[in-house]
Amino acid sequence: ELLRSEAIWTRLTKLDDVWSTEISRLLPELLAARPGFVPPASLSEKWQRHRFFEALARAVLVDEQPRILLCDDLQWCDPETLQWLSYLFQYAPQARLLVIVTIRSEEVDPDHPLVALQLSLQRHRRWTEIALSALTRDGVALLAAQIHRRDLTRAEVDHLYDETEGNPLFVVETIRSRMGKEGLEMRERQPLPPPISAVIRLRLAQLSPRAQAVASLAAIIGRSFTLAVLAAASSQSEEALVNSLEELWQRRIVREHGPGRYDFSHDRIREVASATMSQTRRQLLHRQVAHAIEKVYTHQLNELCGQLAFHWEAAGENEKSSLYHQEAAERARQVYANQVAINHFQQAITLVEQLPTTSERSQRELHLLTSQASALRDARGPAASEVEQAYRRAWQLGQQIEESPELLSILYGLTECYRVGAAYQRALDSGEQLLALAQRLNSVHHLAVANFQLGAALLTCGDLLPARRHLEQVTALDSTPDLYARPYSRLAHVLWLLGYPDQALALGREALRLARKLLNPFDIVDIKGEVLELQLLCGNFHPVLQGVEEMLALAQQYDLAQPITWANYLRGWALVLQGDAAGVGQMHQALEVYRALGGMTRRTRFLILIAELSIQTEEMERADRSLDEASVLIQQTGERFWEAELYRIRGEQLLRRYKNEQAGADCFQQALDIARRQQSRSLELRAAICLSRLWQ
Repeated sequence: ELLRSEAIWTRLTKLDDVWSTEISRLLPELLAARPGFVPPASLSEKWQRHRFFEALARAVLVDEQPRILLCDDLQWCDPETLQWLSYLFQYAPQARLLVIVTIRSEEVDPDHPLVALQLSLQRHRRWTEIALSALTRDGVALLAAQIHRRDLTRAEVDHLYDETEGNPLFVVETIRSRMGKEGLEMRERQPLPPPISAVIRLRLAQLSPRAQAVASLAAIIGRSFTLAVLAAASSQSEEALVNSLEELWQRRIVREHGPGRYDFSHDRIREVASATMSQTRRQLLHRQVAHAIEKVYTHQLNELCGQLAFHWEAAGENEKSSLYHQEAAERARQVYANQVAINHFQQAITLVEQLPTTSERSQRELHLLTSQASALRDARGPAASEVEQAYRRAWQLGQQIEESPELLSILYGLTECYRVGAAYQRALDSGEQLLALAQRLNSVHHLAVANFQLGAALLTCGDLLPARRHLEQVTALDSTPDLYARPYSRLAHVLWLLGYPDQALALGREALRLARKLLNPFDIVDIKGEVLELQLLCGNFHPVLQGVEEMLALAQQYDLAQPITWANYLRGWALVLQGDAAGVGQMHQALEVYRALGGMTRRTRFLILIAELSIQTEEMERADRSLDEASVLIQQTGERFWEAELYRIRGEQLLRRYKNEQAGADCFQQALDIARRQQSRSLELRAAICLSRLWQ
């Protein structure tokens, strides 16, 4: 092909006949062009082959024009051509010739004839090697655009890069197989395009049987693996295993990352290596790997329980796998990785359900359901629908187990779901049920949580004195320090409503001190918001903005969605009090996010406050909408602790916007009556001041 190119063919006539005759071994048409030529004799002597090589070299260098010779995939080149290339470099070391070759080094073993050529050229400094790394994300985007003839979206590029890890062949074949009229199919872990699978299978087939076995075992361990685990799981001798690993490394199947640590050069290679064995053999290897991990990391199993859960499950050992999933979930909860914990709990539940039905299995399943519901509560917020569903499933199972201690935790979770979801009557009913069960089982802890839930629900319903009694009972129980923080913060709000602002602020600060001592980020953020809200209610808005930033930083660090919205709401409130009207918009936006997250409790309070501040900033239509929505919610939910403020603010709106003094006076009077009935002295004072000003 090279000799027939126009650049050389047209100049072959400049060669002497002896060289042309040799070249005719490759180009028989030269004989036809020169009828007098005698066909060359068979190559039987070494000197004849030497003359043939020289003829080819003369043909390539037929004139002094600079030449580029490109040899693609040189690892597949026949030995004779490699020998001729070696001869060419020796024949004309000063020739104006650049030879560019591409080599898949993973397919070049130590006995390959290419190795000798490479070493010879390196010795004479005639070899420059450029190792090609994977494409960057931008490189993947550029290559994909050239293939598809349009730019991909950022999401498509990110998905393509994650799938291919920048391997150009994988990029090309993935684009060809998955790009449709609607764009790139972006479902996770789709089957490999056949050309990619075929290439990987061919590479694996070129390995020795021992190396193939090690590749399969390593693929079962995972993308990354250690020599220690591999050796413990393998039946090969140490020397044979190291030789096999060396072969995998030379073939670029695996990469080395420090002493005894490896990973597959591409996860798709691991995927194909795993797929080339039967299900039965995979189960066997997973069992061997699980035993190996337990043996090698005897004193670190709690750090590897997620891996062990996966391997024992794949080995068909459901009971052992469920235990490790449970351990992994509980460890994840300790570091507030709630979504990871939820997934592990769910897998443990699924596996336990497949075990024979016994009382022990039922008790364990109940514990898993309760723990998963608790993790869901922390991750989604107590009012999320999936939290209530999880607790309901646990309650149904728990009723089949006589006097199970888990029932207390389940009732607590359900009570909190109902309270935070603004289903206050259901919260009061389940709270009373929780209190009765705690008394029967003599559980001081659950006596405390029952009183807390009842007190918090009664507070929101506007029953302040009963709320105070329940919350004070919690703080009187010395054996429940882990519950002190929340009851203190709720009791602080009760005291503010009852007319004791100084006591309320002192209790709020104590609640925050206790929360920080317990190091629970959810409690710290929640109680921080309660204290900041008390500061605003008392008119102390100067320190609030800094406190909100601290609250936001902690909430974002642990991905606590509802506290983030609450912090943004408080920030907007403080800004309005400092004279920035844009704060109302921030509060409204935070309330919309809170609603989207399923937040229900205290929404009437948020809406009424938005209405009050909207009147101050002359946004009368927003004030009317907020008041109307709050009025409907009060009737639907029974959330009445801020009902007096609803009528007071509506009275202000009637005076300011509609100039209706009598209607305004009636609203102020109704606010006064409600506050007196609830014994909410702070709200009674506000209503009385508004009515007095109107009378003046």
